Amino acid sequence: MKNKMVTESEALWAMMLWEWALEEGAMDSDEARTLEWLKQEEGAYQARDNALLIAQQVIPASDWAYANGFDDSEDWSFIPKLMSWVQESCNNPAEVNPRILMECAKEVVREHLEQRS
Repeated sequence: MKNKMVTESEALWAMMLWEWALEEGAMDSDEARTLEWLKQEEGAYQARDNALLIAQQVIPASDWAYANGFDDSEDWSFIPKLMSWVQESCNNPAEVNPRILMECAKEVVREHLEQRS
């Protein structure tokens, strides 16, 4: 990701993903896998690059989710739910792609709408 310019939206999403990883990682040992999943074997700089990689792909899935009934906050509700599905679907961040993100966003919306009814 050296010398790559990112949009404001991508930067915001990357920051929210980083917050999610730090919050989940601080909770308990079972959740510590979240930050480890994002860092992989390389460390904090890899977590940053992985957060940017996911951020650059997640915006269409997020837009779809909000257009189709998800109405909670992005940072405290959507991201944790989405990334829980993503972690179940992908062994590491390199496997994340727009198709997987969209499938996971659909599951988040489905669960959200079921809880509302």
